[in-house]
Amino acid sequence: RKDTYEIKRPVFLQGNLTIEAGTNLKFSKNAYLIVKGNINIKGLKDQPVIMTSADENQTWKGIYVYNDEVSKKGKSYIKNLKISNMTELDDGILNLTGGINFYNLDLIISNLKITNSKAEDSLNIIKSFVEIKDLYIKDTKSDAFDCDFCEGSISNFSLNKIGGDGLDLSGSSIIASISNAHNVKDKVVSVGERSTINLDIKKVSKSYVAVAVKDASNANIIMEDINTVGPKVMSYIKKPFYLGETNVKIKYNNSGQILNLNNNFLASNETNMFVNNKKIKT
Repeated sequence: RKDTYEIKRPVFLQGNLTIEAGTNLKFSKNAYLIVKGNINIKGLKDQPVIMTSADENQTWKGIYVYNDEVSKKGKSYIKNLKISNMTELDDGILNLTGGINFYNLDLIISNLKITNSKAEDSLNIIKSFVEIKDLYIKDTKSDAFDCDFCEGSISNFSLNKIGGDGLDLSGSSIIASISNAHNVKDKVVSVGERSTINLDIKKVSKSYVAVAVKDASNANIIMEDINTVGPKVMSYIKKPFYLGETNVKIKYNNSGQILNLNNNFLASNETNMFVNNKKIKT
């Protein structure tokens, strides 16, 4: 029910959890939430659900929602949720890399804001179908969003002050749009381990690489207003045991500016990259 709650110890629930709009959950340093089942967070724009640390100078250990039944997933919904000040969920033999973790779910997310994450991955989704829109991640120690073995869509994703990668795909098939990315220290989008992506990426600034495509992955990319410290796009082989071609097709809208393809687009041997229908020399 709608209220403010202080969670002083780990909470494990088996079943389906609903959290009403306007609920404020404040977690102590070693507290976390695990749900074996599904979660329905029913925040409203003017009454979001808030999950944060009880002490603003400390972190808490995040959430983990999972389903171990392949044929009876059900659906989880997250609407208008704000999460802050968490680290990875690490307790005894349970050692997850993410602060917010979802496993084997049909997951629909609308308006999720994550700030001040000390975890290796702020958001980690594994083996799930995802339909995500209006995702904002800011101030992370490492990666923002790690999406492994997933299918679905991610739209209107904004990134700011990311210590590692923005969106990291492994073994996934995703349609995605990055609406803006500022100060991403590594790759705004990393496409690896035989992933497939259709990507629309805009307004990248003060970031190292906009997109990296690796290891038998395929990417179709539309780019606009991309300013990086390093190359705009790279393709290369990192793990050669992933057999198959690595292919990148890019439509770059450069507003009439002269574009130096060789410096901005780097393709290693055994990969194929095309920019505006021109093949990049490896």
